[in-house]
Amino acid sequence: MYENEFLGRASTDLTTDIIRLAGGISLDEKGGKQSLEVLIEKNPDVILAINLIKRPAADAIKAMKEHPSLQKVNAVKNNKFLIIEHTAFYCGCLRTIESIEELAELLHK
Repeated sequence: MYENEFLGRASTDLTTDIIRLAGGISLDEKGGKQSLEVLIEKNPDVILAINLIKRPAADAIKAMKEHPSLQKVNAVKNNKFLIIEHTAFYCGCLRTIESIEELAELLHK
């Protein structure tokens, strides 16, 4: 999350596999910074936030919750965020499996 942009993940990214394996559908098609209008239009039910040392996921989630334009986005409105550790996301490990299971639980509540 940036001031008026968010970082999307490409459909060829591991994110898509994590979401698919959890029973969801990835809304991202291209990676990189995108306008918040794209996020509003796609209106995700759940948002994955990657936890990095230099960019904690909690900061991104807080910014989304406080951004007035995002208040009607389902994930923001319903507080449905999954924090995924950078090692699970970038490296693929046992934590990746746990993240898939956590996402499946969040998606099917």
